[in-house]
Amino acid sequence: MALDSGASIVCPTLAVRSNVGVEVWSCENLSLQYAYKPNLPKEDSKNCRSISFSADGRYFAYSNGTEIKVLKTNDWAIECTLPRPKAFYLKFSPLGNYLATWELYTVTKDKPEGSSNMFIYELSSGLEVFATVQKNPTDWEPSWSSDESLFAIVIGGEALFYEISGDITSFHRYTRKIGGNRGAVVSLSPGACPPYVAVYTPGSKGGPSMCKLYKYPSLSPNQAIACKSFFQADRVDLLWNKRGSGILLLTSTEVDKSGASYYGNQALHFMATKGDSCSVPLCMKKRVCRLHYNCYISVINIHRIQEPNPEKEKKIRHVAKKLSDIKKLKLRQEQGETLELNQLNKISMEAKFLEELKILKLTA
Repeated sequence: MALDSGASIVCPTLAVRSNVGVEVWSCENLSLQYAYKPNLPKEDSKNCRSISFSADGRYFAYSNGTEIKVLKTNDWAIECTLPRPKAFYLKFSPLGNYLATWELYTVTKDKPEGSSNMFIYELSSGLEVFATVQKNPTDWEPSWSSDESLFAIVIGGEALFYEISGDITSFHRYTRKIGGNRGAVVSLSPGACPPYVAVYTPGSKGGPSMCKLYKYPSLSPNQAIACKSFFQADRVDLLWNKRGSGILLLTSTEVDKSGASYYGNQALHFMATKGDSCSVPLCMKKRVCRLHYNCYISVINIHRIQEPNPEKEKKIRHVAKKLSDIKKLKLRQEQGETLELNQLNKISMEAKFLEELKILKLTA
């Protein structure tokens, strides 16, 4: 959705990204027949990797292989341009005042230690206010409170919290932190502020994975409101309800060791800010591909997909094997081994393979 020049008029708008560029389509009246109009933005470039609307519809951003353009949707004028030609993912903050970008982490001969690949920009000034290294293309983005007074991000296994006062210097030093393990995930609740905080920590050495809920700023280990532990969780997806009173945890493993499915095992858990937690029963014959809450009643809608056909399963195995090889190369790199150029090129393809694997699983 976009705001018309009348400021209060909402104009249904659709952004389309293809292998030839980016177009913005709109529909007239209520017929919902979307079409491209000459007065709407269009970018002819095969390097447009990402597009994103802000939550309130004020801004539209896209990368074109040269820079990131942020447009105001009321008149499609350029709000700012950001010098990130390699940007792969874009994510607006809740109120649209900031834009986070992620690009592939690379190591060169000039910078063997690597350099920052995740950035946050203030849109009103176009200034870079935060930069760090986020090697993993999943769970890279920061989590914001609804009023943008707080944002949290996991760096080096620790969940760091920054209290934003309107001064960009507040991005330079975190105010609180929670220790964890590599692969941890942090998520702030929507709704009232200060928010609740969910922190997921993966298990290690055969121990269980764990998710804890806190009420910011009370983040000491003995101040957890709720705690849920579980096994068989290589990754977790966190989903808050709209009021921020409960959170779903969809856990999954990379491989089903029983051999019943190549997709791996899944489990669903629920945690409430009142301190309750439980497991949600699932049909084991079908895989969960999407979760969402009903906006008006306390109901969770679960969408499942059938098991894949043999040809699709073969493609998934092939891509997963490439990702497994990349994971081993990254481990060798972290241990100090100097990799060859072709091995570094393989690592640079990780985000592409993850996206390909995601599409294969969703379309199975």
